[in-house]
Amino acid sequence: MLGYYKKLYAPRYEQLLPNRVEALVYPYQSGLILIYLAWFGAGLAVRPNFLRQEPRWIVPVLMVLLFTPHAVLVWHGDAVDIDRHALQAGIQFFLGFWLLVLFSADLGLVAMTRLWQERTGRTQVGS
Repeated sequence: MLGYYKKLYAPRYEQLLPNRVEALVYPYQSGLILIYLAWFGAGLAVRPNFLRQEPRWIVPVLMVLLFTPHAVLVWHGDAVDIDRHALQAGIQFFLGFWLLVLFSADLGLVAMTRLWQERTGRTQVGS
């Protein structure tokens, strides 16, 4: 994604991330699929009582859900600097998406740990 905005770079800009890492972190070729997955994940997180039990999910859910209005405002708002504002919208989406992925992985690890503790009768992983 950031590679697309090369015309916004300063003259002596050096790329921070290697191309392969950038393609993994910002997979712009399959962007529509990621948007649908993020909306699905945000929709699951909005189910009743979940956000009250896990308030940390509010930030990435709002980041993902507010990406579309942000992108529409960028497109219709300023005809001169669409690229610059679209970069902000893209970073907002990818940050929210990766936070949803990491929070989901954390939720899965907590569930697996609880299941392991119930099966073995241990209260701590190291004991």
